[in-house]
Amino acid sequence: GPTDTVFPPPLPFQRMAQAANAHRGSDGDAERDLYSDLVEDGGANGETLVRAHNAALRERMKMHDEEMRALKRQVQDVQEANERLRGENLTLEKNISCLYKTAVLEITRKDGEIKRLRTQEVEGRLGAKGGDRAGASGYHRGATAK
Repeated sequence: GPTDTVFPPPLPFQRMAQAANAHRGSDGDAERDLYSDLVEDGGANGETLVRAHNAALRERMKMHDEEMRALKRQVQDVQEANERLRGENLTLEKNISCLYKTAVLEITRKDGEIKRLRTQEVEGRLGAKGGDRAGASGYHRGATAK
C-alpha cells in the first residue's frame, strides 16, 4: 500500500557528509550545510541524488498528509455517528421508561378490575342464595309490599 514506502539507506558519501557537518553544530543551517557538502563532494551526481531523495520525501509526506486527512474524516464521521446514536439511545431510554410506567399503571388498573369483578361475583352468589330463601318466603329484592 501507500504506507509501505521504504527509503534506501544513506549512501556512503551522505554518511561522510553528515559526519563532516557534525562539527559545525546546530545553528539552523545544518540541513543546508549537509546538502551543500553532498553537492560539493558528489558533484552533479550528488545533486541529482539529493533532489531525488528530496522528491521521494515530499511524495511520502504528501501520502501521509492525504492519509491523515482521510483518518481525520473517519474520526469526524465516527464522532458524528456516536453523537447521533447517543441521541437515539436517550430517546429510546425515555420511551422504554414511559412504556414501563404505563404497563405498571395498566397492571394496577387490571388488578383492581379483577378484584372488583371477583367481589361482584361473590356478592352475586350470596345474593342468589339469599334470594332463594327470600323467594320461598315470598319476599323479593326490589319488590314493594302491597
